[in-house]
Amino acid sequence: MARTGVTYDQIAAAADALVGKGEKPTLQRVREELGSGSFNTIHKHLSAWRSAQAPAGRPAVQLPDKLLDALSEWAGQQEASARADAEAAAIEAQQSADELATAGEALEGQLEDLSAQVESMQAERESEAAELAKAQSEVQRLKDELERERKEGGEARQALAEARERVRTLTEQRTEFHASMTRAQEEASAATAEKVEAQRAQAVAEVRAESAQQQLEARSQELKEEREARRTEAAQARQALETSQKENRQELHQAREEARQRVEKAEHAMQIAQRESLEAHERAANLEGRLESLKAKGTQKPAQARPQRKGAKEPSNAKG
Repeated sequence: MARTGVTYDQIAAAADALVGKGEKPTLQRVREELGSGSFNTIHKHLSAWRSAQAPAGRPAVQLPDKLLDALSEWAGQQEASARADAEAAAIEAQQSADELATAGEALEGQLEDLSAQVESMQAERESEAAELAKAQSEVQRLKDELERERKEGGEARQALAEARERVRTLTEQRTEFHASMTRAQEEASAATAEKVEAQRAQAVAEVRAESAQQQLEARSQELKEEREARRTEAAQARQALETSQKENRQELHQAREEARQRVEKAEHAMQIAQRESLEAHERAANLEGRLESLKAKGTQKPAQARPQRKGAKEPSNAKG
């Protein structure tokens, strides 16, 4: 759900409150007074509020020619100084924008690397699933062999040992898979930290732009139209930069969500594999117990009954 921005009335009320306290209503102070809000939105409404605070026109006063010449010369000097300050502020804002663009490109590269790692882990998970199916088939084969060869205890024990070794191997592979997932999560956390750093750099750039704006507002009234045009251009540039960063953040969020879903699927598959391996181990243990029981019954038969095995086959008491 989209977040509702601050309105002109809220910003005007905050500015009036600051003026009532004897403070100058800057972007930072207005935002602190509101408690939230985008610098771009606050700047737009605060500029409208300042325009509404302009004093009403006064009757023209006839000044001496010498004073007019002196004022004209002073205004020219102030204009040149204001233009130099404005150009320096524009260069600084452009440098900040370049730094943010570089940080955005670095984040995109890291996102591509993270996507490649997630795909690699997906391939490993599929390979492990195939190994698990193979192990399950092998466990079933071992169960059949134990059923057919329950009179040959030595061979059954060897097959059971092999099954246990395969289960141990699968457990080690699951541990390695969890370690890989932990590394991927750490890399995602690092990418998030870099995104926060980029946002901080953007906030610093906006504060610097506001400082340059405050200097321009202190100049003569004759430069007002030029200052308004430059502020409009700066606002459009910041809006374009904010839009680009918003798209980058959305792409990062989508990639992280897809990676999280893939991790959850992989963990679910590993849990199923572990449960099936435990069940196979329990069935093999049951077969071994039954085998030991059959051998014990065979040793309890009377000695005189043993020669009968040469002539006729005794019925089996074992149950399959």
